[in-house]
Amino acid sequence: DYYKETSKSGTFLKDWVDVPKELSNGESIDVSLEGKEGFIEFKVDGKLYDTELLDDGEAYIDIDDLAIGDHTYEISYYDKNNVKQLTKSGSFKISCSSSSSSISKILTCS
Repeated sequence: DYYKETSKSGTFLKDWVDVPKELSNGESIDVSLEGKEGFIEFKVDGKLYDTELLDDGEAYIDIDDLAIGDHTYEISYYDKNNVKQLTKSGSFKISCSSSSSSISKILTCS
């Protein structure tokens, strides 16, 4: 696992996004940048996965249809002028479905 966070201005907004080490399809990643405008870009394994506009400084990245296993990510905040201001990268693992049904787990993990 690796973790890196950079900011164009050299300052850091702690806790603007928390990407868990383990996720399931059907979950979401919450982004909170109070008072900010712009959009969030989320890349998985080097490929653009999702782009979301900030709504009152918040955005939600829905995780869906990712293969079970390990993935790398890069999540970036762009301001209203399309200038990248924050980037965070690391890794996470997609586990079996979050459903508690053993039948569901067998179907999604086999």
